[in-house]
Amino acid sequence: MPIKQKGAARVLLALCLSVFLYGTFFYCLVREQLFWMTQKQSTLESMKVLTVPGSSFLGNLGLMAPFYGSLFYLILLGTMFLVYQLLSLLMTSALKRAMFMSVGWTALAVTCIGDRIGFSFLWVVGLSFVSFYLLTLPRRIVFTPKEVLAFVILMAAVSLSLLYGSERKFFLKARDKVLYGTVLGNRIISFYYQYSPLAATLISMEQGIYQGVLFDGGINDGKTYYLGNGLFLAGDPRLKGIADFELIRASNQLLLAGRHGGKVAIASVAPSDVEKGIRELFSMKGLFLLTRLSLYFFPAGILLLLLIGIRRLTDSRRFFLAFLVLMGLFLIFFIWTVSLTGDKPPGKGQPGAVDVSKDGISLAYYLYQRNEVPESYVPAIRSMARSDSPVLRYWGAHLLGVRGNRDDADIVRGLLDDSSSNVRYTAAQALYRILKNESLSALLSRLISDPNWYVRCRVYSLFLEAGMIPSPA
Repeated sequence: MPIKQKGAARVLLALCLSVFLYGTFFYCLVREQLFWMTQKQSTLESMKVLTVPGSSFLGNLGLMAPFYGSLFYLILLGTMFLVYQLLSLLMTSALKRAMFMSVGWTALAVTCIGDRIGFSFLWVVGLSFVSFYLLTLPRRIVFTPKEVLAFVILMAAVSLSLLYGSERKFFLKARDKVLYGTVLGNRIISFYYQYSPLAATLISMEQGIYQGVLFDGGINDGKTYYLGNGLFLAGDPRLKGIADFELIRASNQLLLAGRHGGKVAIASVAPSDVEKGIRELFSMKGLFLLTRLSLYFFPAGILLLLLIGIRRLTDSRRFFLAFLVLMGLFLIFFIWTVSLTGDKPPGKGQPGAVDVSKDGISLAYYLYQRNEVPESYVPAIRSMARSDSPVLRYWGAHLLGVRGNRDDADIVRGLLDDSSSNVRYTAAQALYRILKNESLSALLSRLISDPNWYVRCRVYSLFLEAGMIPSPA
């Protein structure tokens, strides 16, 4: 066997320790984020400024919410780090292993320079690398050079295919074609939309979402001002200490201070200057980049873990290579097949020949990529919006919003109460696209009472886009 029984146990122990370290770190990050969100939420509600998701909703998420939110980072980044650690076992000497892990840690340090969590993140990853190195020091995983070359080629092909597929909305299409319509798939989707917003708050500013509170002790009128992009400015003393940022006026200079420490000079309180200061104080560009990279690496990483497991169970080189090639080709074929769906119009290009129940998804992807709905396809799109399939209703609502015709407003409005959260938020966006500010009265009840956090956040963004801050009054 490439790894003896005792050696395999030590490797497993080292991996479990790494998972614990990564999991604990991400759990603490998400829990801290939830704590501050709840504090700000309660204060803003007491000031008669309603924000989403609501303090009662945050309280109802339960004690496990930070754990569930941290799973998104643990699964993606944790897999990438664990695979890198396992790759170190391919090195033929302890010195080469140490150099390999040092290079990985140094690359991580360069990536995370300037991040708000940079130091603590590097410390945790470094501790994991060192403990793994010491616990597995005398162990090796033996692959022949041809096996390593074959894996590298297939891993690169899978990751590049996924990178190409992401540009053609692979993840969106895979959700529709694989997850929707099955009990397990629907549970996964519901779990994602319930807890992913909590995880995403860590890197939201790197995506142009700045939702937060700016405290300015110089404001004494008791009002709350909306600066745009989810930023609120107020001078209420209750905000001091819990606001995300504080504006300090000293020596004819404006300073922006972050909740976690650090100050940066800004030119004015204009939204553009404030956002520039926020990016400097709350930067998470390193974690954001790592998360994106891990998403493309994830299938290849899982494949490597499977291969190491097979290598642990058998010495058969032929079986190993056969499994490697078959799994690699299957992943590549699946990614390309899903990604290319909708490249051509279904029904031989004849709108009247489209069978919505059969070709509705392909038609939706085709029109989605074109970002327009020709009049000849309108009957088919309306049929999709009335379909029994939540996927088709989702795309029907979206495409009617793209069309933007007031004649479709009643169809879209009826989807605001759909059983699928995906359909509800898409219908809300479509209705706003069709009616603009006229839609806000219909959207207000969905903003306040929708049971799904993600839906409420998406609807809330429409109010912010319209420049409206809905009040409890």
